[in-house]
Order: sequence, then C-alpha cells, then structure tokens
Amino acid sequence: MLFTQSGFRRTPQVRVCHTFTGGIWATIGSTAVVTANSAAAYLPGNSPEYFTASPGQVLNFISTSTSSGYVSLTEMS
Repeated sequence: MLFTQSGFRRTPQVRVCHTFTGGIWATIGSTAVVTANSAAAYLPGNSPEYFTASPGQVLNFISTSTSSGYVSLTEMS
C-alpha cells in the first residue's frame, strides 16, 4: 500500500489492523520488500497498531497464516 501526497496530511498517523490468526510482520518504509527483516514489527490479529507515515512510503506486510483474512489501513486525524 502506497501513501500518496494527496491522500495524507503532513504528519499522518495510520492504524493497521488485520484478521490473520497467525499474525503479520509489518514495516513502513521507502521501498517495497517481500520478506520480513529485523525492522519488521509483529502484529497479532485483531489488535490495531499505530504508525507514522510520510508521503511516498509503503506499508509492507507478510504472514505465515494459511487462513484467509484482510489487512485494514486507516488514516487517523
């Protein structure tokens, strides 16, 4: 998911929540990555987490869960 200039305020805070039972590993950075690294934060299912993001950054996440689910990203005011 890419944070764009027109869609975010100057210091946007975003909430990330998901429904995967095994959790996800997430990062927000300047480039897209497809593997977890030491900078990734573990997010358990149905537990919202808040991050600060800048225009042009991307949300990266992976999961080892074999169940279906979704990731929700919400801009906070």
